[in-house]
Amino acid sequence: MIDLTPFSIVSPTSPSLDTLDQSFMYTQLLKEIILEMKYDDNARKEFIDFYIKSFLDQNSQLKALYQFQQTYEDHSPIWWYTKECILYSTLNKALRTQDTEVIIKMGFFIQDLHKEIEQKHLQNHQTSNMIVYRGQGLSEADFSKIQKNKSGLLSFNNFLSTSVDHDVSLLYADSASQNPDTVGVLFHMELDSTNFSTSYASIRDISNFQSEEEILFSMHSIFRIGDIKQIKHQLCQVNLTLTTDHDPQLKCLTDFIRDEINDSNEWYRLASLMEKMGKFDKALEILDFLLQTTSVDGLGIGHCSRSNTIASIGRVKLHSGNFCGALVDLQKALAIQQKSLPSDHPNLALNYNNIGGLYQSMGNNEIALSYFEKALEIQQKYLPSDHSNLALNYNNIGQLYHSMGNNEMALSYLEKALEIYRKSLPSGHPNLALNYNNIGLLYQSMGNNVMALSYYEKALEIVRKSLPSDHPNLALNYNNIGGAHDSLGNYEMALSYYEKALEIYRKSLPSNHPNLAANYNNIGGLYQSMGNNQMALSYYEKALEIYRKSLPSDHSNLALNYNNIGLLYQLMGNNVMALSYLEKALEIYRKSLPSDHPNLAVNYNNIGVVHYSLGNYEMALSYYEKALEIYRKSLPSDHPNLALNYNNIGQLYQSMGNNEMALSYLEKALEIYRKSLPSDHANLAINYNNIGGVHYSLCNYEMALSYLKKVLEIYRKSLPSDHPNLAANYNNIGAVHNSLGNYAMALSYYEKAREIYRKSLPSDHPNLALNYNNIGQLYQSMGNNEMALSYLEKALEIHRKSLPSDHPNLALNYNNIGELYHSMGNYAMALSYLEKALEIVRKYLPSDHPNLALNYNNIGGVHDSLGNYEMALSYYEKALELIQRVPSKNHPWLAATCGNMALALEELGRYDEAVSYAIQAAEIARSSLGADHVETKTHENHLRELQQLMSLL
Repeated sequence: MIDLTPFSIVSPTSPSLDTLDQSFMYTQLLKEIILEMKYDDNARKEFIDFYIKSFLDQNSQLKALYQFQQTYEDHSPIWWYTKECILYSTLNKALRTQDTEVIIKMGFFIQDLHKEIEQKHLQNHQTSNMIVYRGQGLSEADFSKIQKNKSGLLSFNNFLSTSVDHDVSLLYADSASQNPDTVGVLFHMELDSTNFSTSYASIRDISNFQSEEEILFSMHSIFRIGDIKQIKHQLCQVNLTLTTDHDPQLKCLTDFIRDEINDSNEWYRLASLMEKMGKFDKALEILDFLLQTTSVDGLGIGHCSRSNTIASIGRVKLHSGNFCGALVDLQKALAIQQKSLPSDHPNLALNYNNIGGLYQSMGNNEIALSYFEKALEIQQKYLPSDHSNLALNYNNIGQLYHSMGNNEMALSYLEKALEIYRKSLPSGHPNLALNYNNIGLLYQSMGNNVMALSYYEKALEIVRKSLPSDHPNLALNYNNIGGAHDSLGNYEMALSYYEKALEIYRKSLPSNHPNLAANYNNIGGLYQSMGNNQMALSYYEKALEIYRKSLPSDHSNLALNYNNIGLLYQLMGNNVMALSYLEKALEIYRKSLPSDHPNLAVNYNNIGVVHYSLGNYEMALSYYEKALEIYRKSLPSDHPNLALNYNNIGQLYQSMGNNEMALSYLEKALEIYRKSLPSDHANLAINYNNIGGVHYSLCNYEMALSYLKKVLEIYRKSLPSDHPNLAANYNNIGAVHNSLGNYAMALSYYEKAREIYRKSLPSDHPNLALNYNNIGQLYQSMGNNEMALSYLEKALEIHRKSLPSDHPNLALNYNNIGELYHSMGNYAMALSYLEKALEIVRKYLPSDHPNLALNYNNIGGVHDSLGNYEMALSYYEKALELIQRVPSKNHPWLAATCGNMALALEELGRYDEAVSYAIQAAEIARSSLGADHVETKTHENHLRELQQLMSLL
């Protein structure tokens, strides 16, 4: 059997060998409060009622409980502890699992037991050193920790039973070693008679097991790990020496937190400790009890105490995500305080801060700021300039400015807070970690993920030392680190941190807490990046369900969630659903945000993206311009979001065939990015990529290549070598080399991309399919149709598994296979694939979308090859009608379609019309692609041939 004694181990490689973890600190503070509590006989009855309600599983225990209730004072606490009854097992399990509810309910017994051990220790203090033993079983993992941490500290956070009888203890250890999963351990414990920090006593005369010569230690005995000797297989002796905790950092933090929770009422101190430990339900239970017992007679003290209790209840409800309940309590406390306290009393400042935090959580930033500023005004009157409460206020205001999109103001306030915290708090205080987290979030929103990660890791180091392992703030920190790794493309690492956060949130928060929803949102975004859209949607919908229950219907987080779902549907090719969610987000933003808020601009941008996908270019442009108008008003002229907007407009003009306008907007974006971002920022790389894309469309292949190589240079510096964005860049460079006829070079880049995708993405990710598509088209260019077909079919297999049956990428894949069969002369197969593509495109695009022209042109081309010239012409005419709707009159597709019509009309003997279209094709190609472009020359050659033919007729 594995012994479940709770202990903590500290490595000798720690900065101090005399260090203990946060669990020791919190249980020590809890023990101090319990030992100072005033208990009466009712405490015993409350424990029994609680036990019957929570644990009772057999009637035989009722007799033991009844005996305990009736005869408790007839025996000593040690006698009851060693008696085979519920006390021993229940108490030790609670101490092992840090079950604060049970520990508090058993507080009266812990107090009595400790006092008896302490009294006996003082009465019978040893004048010489002594050796005691403890035999038990340990799991392989726990024993390995002890082995690896020789010279470190081992703390027992429970009441520890030992014996002066070596043989009895060895018997227990040997028995435990019979279990193949357990190591039997004989602890050999040397006790220094001059060490008065830990109470222990012989209980032979009281114990129910007198033959064991038992020595019982009170809670929090600390030992130094010495030599470890193997007695036999699976049985070892571990030498321990009783010591004390001399860790100055932990003592400083413990003293500071002890002062923070200090109050003349032990129950209030206990509630404050529960709040700091993240045990919000327990804190509320205690505060509710206090509220019922708080006197309201007279003025001053009674009213102040009552208002503080109500304010504390409101604050805990805020942490628990119960915003409506928190608002009622905080406003009630404020009303009492405003009647009974001067208008500039420090308690009012604390409450203003809490109310400000509540309004911020509810998405009402303007009201939040007004409360934070009221608090700040009071605090600046009464507090020294380096007081930690002032820093807390600066931190809140900085966080608020961040959420309002004012990063410059945010950073100034957060740095003020940091400066004060470093002066006034112990280096391991949780508030310092909170500040590091907020600065990290700010840097992440500015695109500096490496800097963000450094702050998150500073925060994590503190939080791990200063908070319980299941505290929500630890989860918040894991979430933030996950977000930074997500942005850096370290998806597996990101997921591991998100899941750590999720595990804590599920244990420590109500199931409808907004932080849990934020975590689901993050995991959804990660799965979206990994190409698992169904998993992404399921997490977004979990988040949405929580937000709908816990937040006002016009909260900005709800809008953010609608935005995420909308963008996911757009990615999945369901633009109608995408638009419906984005418009829901827009409705909320219009109600809850100022008309020039950057989040509103982000939403307009997203709606513009969907209209762009739908081919509603004019509508897309109108939304992009709305976003641009807001950004110009609300952001500095060199803000990256403004550049992002220019980028979108540039891509739109490129799709409209207006490459000149496209380049002008993309270069505006580039100018901003160069001023406002580090030279290796990902957004700068995206911008170079887009400019390279325009040059590629213009067939300026060398220029395109130069921009794509700039992208590559940035990605190699700023991203891991297996990041998917690097693979996308290799793909693009490969495409340019393909167009230049450098087939071997193109293949090498495509294969680099494939290698990364295989390492970093699931085997059915759409990006891998895109890569196979590119390789397939390359082999087609090289005339290797068999290899081309095998790669295109691999792509098709992935698309069929990972995408809906009507997804645009599936249509693109069918189109490519159809074109390959066309080039192979297999016209029947070509038509079947091209018609499948057309069927999909007609479902997700409006009937007048320009992209349909590509499909009509391709199908027309097959009919042309089959000699069905009338049929070919009808498809070309459909294509022409659609392309002519594009605002740009120089679109390259227009030249290609006019050229196709000229060829079909020539075959039909309609030479005058053929010449007319050939002229248009040559002129448009010359205008949009340049006089030296191969397509321009092809159209001009055909025109000359037609004119010569006409001259002969």
